Amino acid sequence: MLRKTRRSVQFLSLLFIVLVPFFGYLNSLRSVYGISGFHVALMNGGWLEGNLYAFYERTFGLLDDPVPIIDSLKGTFWSITILGFNISDPLAGIGYLLTTKEVYFPILLSILIPVLLTVILGRVFCGWVCPINTIAEITDKLRKWVRKKAFTSMPDINLGTGTKYGVLAGSLAIVLFTGAQVFAYFLPYVTLGRELHNLFYFHVATYGAYYLLFLLLFELLVSRRGWCRYLCPSGALLSLMSSRSWLKLVKDQSSVCADICQDCNEVCQMGLNVRDGKSGAECSQCGDCVVECPQSNLKLKFSFSKTAVTALAFAFILFFAPIASAHHMSGLPHYGYSENYPQIPVTEQEQNVGGYTVSLTSIFFQGVKRELSSIPFDSQFYVHIYKKTVGSDTSKQGFKDPFNKDKSGVKTDAEIIEKSYAGVITLVIMNEDGAELAKYTLDAPSEEAVYRFRHYFKRSGTYGLAVNFSDGTSSKGQARFTVPIAVTEGVPTGIYIALLLLAVLGVALYLRKKSKAEFVPSG
Repeated sequence: MLRKTRRSVQFLSLLFIVLVPFFGYLNSLRSVYGISGFHVALMNGGWLEGNLYAFYERTFGLLDDPVPIIDSLKGTFWSITILGFNISDPLAGIGYLLTTKEVYFPILLSILIPVLLTVILGRVFCGWVCPINTIAEITDKLRKWVRKKAFTSMPDINLGTGTKYGVLAGSLAIVLFTGAQVFAYFLPYVTLGRELHNLFYFHVATYGAYYLLFLLLFELLVSRRGWCRYLCPSGALLSLMSSRSWLKLVKDQSSVCADICQDCNEVCQMGLNVRDGKSGAECSQCGDCVVECPQSNLKLKFSFSKTAVTALAFAFILFFAPIASAHHMSGLPHYGYSENYPQIPVTEQEQNVGGYTVSLTSIFFQGVKRELSSIPFDSQFYVHIYKKTVGSDTSKQGFKDPFNKDKSGVKTDAEIIEKSYAGVITLVIMNEDGAELAKYTLDAPSEEAVYRFRHYFKRSGTYGLAVNFSDGTSSKGQARFTVPIAVTEGVPTGIYIALLLLAVLGVALYLRKKSKAEFVPSG
């Protein structure tokens, strides 16, 4: 049962990483071609694109409005958005912290779930979820078949489990001192998601495909499970976090293993000496040894204290309570960048002006060190102006609110329609004293119903931003929306360097105190 459950989770994980970009691409076709646009898709995109679009229409197209439903699920295991909630890889959060030198609360929230799961269940991501591990397990079976059919033995280079901690520390140092997010470029499960996106959206394969092929050949011919055992920085970080996990592999000390029995060691793909109880934090919690043990001496068991449970409950209250009451931008089309892209610092504000609501999203490109950028204060502003009315209009002039229901839970006849403003607007940039620095005018929205502006600030400071548009109700025919905008320098790096040094010290102490895992030779 344990093995079947794990296989099911692994299959769903692979299905997720494939279907998300696939249906995302079909969603984009629906957005471009509209309802009943099969013939247009067939003529413009060819046989493949036309039939993919037809598949979309025969499945999700049966729903009233499938586009926002599919769009609510996006991303990869590096950063996933599920129904507006973000889940990010812990390395993405650490990388952002070291790169920007800023504590950004949304990304701290986004890494909470994987951190808590690791503290509770150990390296369950490695053994149950990671698509690269699933593919590597298939490669390992192929390796055994090749060895049996063609060779008496095969090379199995042991690089040592400490190597991945060196890869982790070295990568963090590169991120800190250069601002380059190196993890996103060489973590294979991130690369796999990016390659699938490129395949579906652009019908091409990039260098990442060759990189993944190289890793598979490396594990097939040179080092059995070499990436996961010796090189993966994500596995190293999860091992550190899972050193005191609640779920542990436990051996029944009252039972004695048969002298010649090595079933648990042979099945362990991490190469651990499970028979002697030397698995520790390197265990990926796959449970294969539990299933294969002929005497049922092994089991996965929860072990935790009341203090740990109290701390976990406090963490949920502390982090999830703000999410439940957080303000959600209601403008459509939705441009909630802080929700969709937690790694990019933004501010989102809205204000009622006359009969309209003005939504402003400000994006400051601070993802790299300012001293490395020729335009360090490059900023973009997205403005959406809309008015909510009650009616039954289902034309393309507005957007229906599918969640409008009366108290009985039955959808009401009167729909909430959000009609977007599409006239002339002016964006004015002012300094702290209110003096005008720059002015931009757009006669129509840049994309859909959103106006996009770009401005290069010369220095950090507090600025004012005013949006002028005609609402047709005020005496002067103009409505003005003014907000303060803070353009900041990075926080001094001293405290973050100190935190990194403390982290390195903690790793050193951990490696010194933990029992050394003995690796079983394998061919």
